[in-house]
Amino acid sequence: MQKSIAKNYIYNTVYQILQIIVPLITTPYISRVLGVDNVGIYNYTYTVAYYFVVVAQLGISLYGRREISIVRDEKDTYSLLFKQLVAIRWIAFAMAIAIYACFIELSSKYTTYYLIYLIYIIANAIDITWFFQAFEEFRIITIRNIVVKLLNTACLFVFVKSGDDLWIYILLYAVGEFLSQLIMWLNIGKKVSKVKFTTIGMSEHLKGAIVMFLPQIITTIYTLADKLILGFFSTETHVGLYSQSERIVKLTLSIISSLGLVVMPRIANLAAKKDEDVEINRLLCRSRDFVWFLAFPMIAGLIGISDNFTAWFFGDGYSDVAYLMCIISPIILLIGLSDLYGMQYLVPSGHMREYTISATAGATVNVILNLILVHNFAAAGVSFATVVSEFTVTFLMWIFSRKYIRLSKPIPCLYVIDALIMGVCIKIIDHFMPEKIFSTCIEICIGVVIYIGVLLLKKDAFTLDVLMLLKKKVFKEL
Repeated sequence: MQKSIAKNYIYNTVYQILQIIVPLITTPYISRVLGVDNVGIYNYTYTVAYYFVVVAQLGISLYGRREISIVRDEKDTYSLLFKQLVAIRWIAFAMAIAIYACFIELSSKYTTYYLIYLIYIIANAIDITWFFQAFEEFRIITIRNIVVKLLNTACLFVFVKSGDDLWIYILLYAVGEFLSQLIMWLNIGKKVSKVKFTTIGMSEHLKGAIVMFLPQIITTIYTLADKLILGFFSTETHVGLYSQSERIVKLTLSIISSLGLVVMPRIANLAAKKDEDVEINRLLCRSRDFVWFLAFPMIAGLIGISDNFTAWFFGDGYSDVAYLMCIISPIILLIGLSDLYGMQYLVPSGHMREYTISATAGATVNVILNLILVHNFAAAGVSFATVVSEFTVTFLMWIFSRKYIRLSKPIPCLYVIDALIMGVCIKIIDHFMPEKIFSTCIEICIGVVIYIGVLLLKKDAFTLDVLMLLKKKVFKEL
């Protein structure tokens, strides 16, 4: 049964909005209670643990999501495939945990924190979210994520009271992840048949997963290497400042990225059926319009509110986050487009070679620029390196995807000009407003009115379509 992309996007976006709202509530508290150094330690140790997770995953999540979406109408076929992929995943994680234990034994710093992250690694070992994503069943994923997120947030305010509670903060995150993944297994019996397990074909699945694993690990290198390099060549303070600025920017990006998770299984299913190029092109065009519609005002808006927002949101010691946010903000557009060309088209349609080349180029540029700039410019240099590397990835994916698809329409000048007008207005207002939460709320409201107002005056087709869709949904509910 075909699922509605719009409905699945709404489910996914509900959680992504929660992902934005919760940090807006917890980050000011954590920033003040733990302090910038402890925030830096948290991000540094998490990055180390996450590297082990990515390596152990072997690309199974991405490969499984694509392959199961192709055969999802054949229950015995996908049931066996699921069991084989889970077996491969558990073997890989067992090896990763053994190596991680050796790493902990040899570590002279942060040993307690690394031990707690073992729970987080085990949680990822039992992760089967990818299986439900292949069936476009985002409702159950959203409900699970919301419940666990809210419980975790409540515990944070109850148990984390000072800088000495960093280990509790990490423990809450790790246990939350574990419970989140464990819940999904309660629903697996309804989806998977009792087909006899066999190892036949597992080697082929392993090869396919590794093909997807290569760009994934490369992407992880250039998205997390910045924190490792900062932590090694600079200080925990700079890691904390950079991590907080990147977190705010990527929170806004999550609304755009959530569309990729919804569209990818559908395109993989269409690509497998052949002769569906027109429908694929239509989906990609709508995704591209969506990225343009949101990315430009988000960038301009973040730059506009950065000073006032940073002052009241993070508190003392975080003033540098404001200009770091401004430097990093272009990745909202760049990652949105690279997700469009890469995760929404190249990966589901099987063009992994081009995807890998793009990711490798981005990782290379990122590491080289980080090593060059970190000594003299610290967090600012790493921020600039992040933007350049994301541009490299996006540009190459666009070049490669043009060989197979043609997305008409140049970059819409209307969105760019409208966003610039909005950004300048917000920046001027931001300069005169007090450093309070209500000031930022007023600035955001004014920005939305300016941006949407200009688009409606110009009768932008995409904006009118979005408003009509919302109108239909509201009246349908009423």
